[in-house]
Amino acid sequence: MSNLKDITSPIWSISVKQYGSIVQGIVAIRQQIQIALTTSKGTDPLRPEFGTVIFKYQDAPVNVAAVEIKKEILKALQIWVPDIINVKVKASIIDSQVTFNIGYNLVDSDLIDDIQYQLDNGTLVNSTNQTLTLQAFLPNNPNNFPFQVELFLNNAAVNPVPPELGFDSIDLLFNWVKWNWKFLANWLLQPDQLIGYITDVKYLTGALTIKLLNLYKISTSIPVLNPGQKWVVRFQPDPTATNYLADNPFYTLSDLVTGMGVQFGSYGNFNLETIDGEFNSDFNGDFNVSRTKLVLTTREYKNAIITITAE
Repeated sequence: MSNLKDITSPIWSISVKQYGSIVQGIVAIRQQIQIALTTSKGTDPLRPEFGTVIFKYQDAPVNVAAVEIKKEILKALQIWVPDIINVKVKASIIDSQVTFNIGYNLVDSDLIDDIQYQLDNGTLVNSTNQTLTLQAFLPNNPNNFPFQVELFLNNAAVNPVPPELGFDSIDLLFNWVKWNWKFLANWLLQPDQLIGYITDVKYLTGALTIKLLNLYKISTSIPVLNPGQKWVVRFQPDPTATNYLADNPFYTLSDLVTGMGVQFGSYGNFNLETIDGEFNSDFNGDFNVSRTKLVLTTREYKNAIITITAE
């Protein structure tokens, strides 16, 4: 059962598929289109003008029906779905089967959507190649917390599960989703939302959520060791706290991250991150191929300081 607090989009309505659920954004728009195009005018007692008269062309020659139904689609969407603009309808006829491809933009949004309907015994049937449309709105993130994504289909979490510590940016999250869940859906990232067009017909229900993890990430670059050198690490949980010297010097990256976890693991999780470098603009050979950072992920020590020197 959905609550008012679950509504995050100005475009929403009650779901006609799931009792007590709310549809929002593109999902609500698609539902509005479905209702407008599959309701025969005169069948809604409170809105006798609502819907279309597509049924009139059931026995018309297919070339005539295609033209008249296209007009009905354009008219119905213009009147009854006011939150879309730039509506384009293309009719195609293959072996007496009429297909209508409908494209449109959302008002006040960069989102472009395309859906497909086919004429079947005088009625329009949604034949778009997906069974579910899911969306997750992007939360505001003033504290630069990691983002996390959750996807449930048929009330079960999908695999693979996203990294426990989340993603530093929406772009990283989106790239992970595209590569790891590409077998489930076609994915689209918009400025304010992530959309998944689920393609497998066995999934009847789904939920997509993006949330913030209440975690801080503290990082420092690890200098390159020259022969005979070692890393010496100092850790300060807070600028006013004790400046701790790690018990042992470290000679390998695995020893570094393991040793920090053993000694300072009570403050959070330590891991390594590698960042690809870029060629210098003058291409003189002075460029950084990559660099590695030691990262502390913590819930409390947002001002922690890590210092690594090569000695």
